[in-house]
Amino acid sequence: LDEHCVNFLGVSYDLLVQYVNEAVSDEAILESCFGMGHRPSEAETYIWNEFMLKRGWHDDASQTVKQLKREQGLTARSEIETIFQLIDAAEGRTVRTNHYDGSYLDQISLVVGGRRHSRLSSCSHLNGF
Repeated sequence: LDEHCVNFLGVSYDLLVQYVNEAVSDEAILESCFGMGHRPSEAETYIWNEFMLKRGWHDDASQTVKQLKREQGLTARSEIETIFQLIDAAEGRTVRTNHYDGSYLDQISLVVGGRRHSRLSSCSHLNGF
C-alpha cells in the first residue's frame, strides 16, 4: 500500500514516514505531498479511491488478506475482504462495504507503514478540485 500511495502522489516514502512520525496532521501531510509531488484531479482521486477500497478483493493482494486474517484470528469475519476492511477491523472500527457508496468520492485515504490514517477531509476545497 505504501508504494502505491507514494507513487500516486509522486513523493518520497522516507519523507512521508518522517511527517507521520513527527505527528504532522493528515491534512498538512496531504498538502505537503501535493506541493512536492502530484496533485490528482477529481477523476484521478475517484480512480485512486476505487482502487484502494477494493485492494485485496479478487486481486493480487487477496492471498495477503487471507493470510493476515488467519494471523489475526479473523477468519470467521466473512465481511472482511479488502485490506482497508482488515485494517479497520484490526483497529476496532466498523467494517464498511468495499463497494462505493458515495462517502469516499472526494477523500483520499492515506496508508503509511501499514497504518490507515483517518480519512482525510474532503479534498474539494483544495486548488484543482
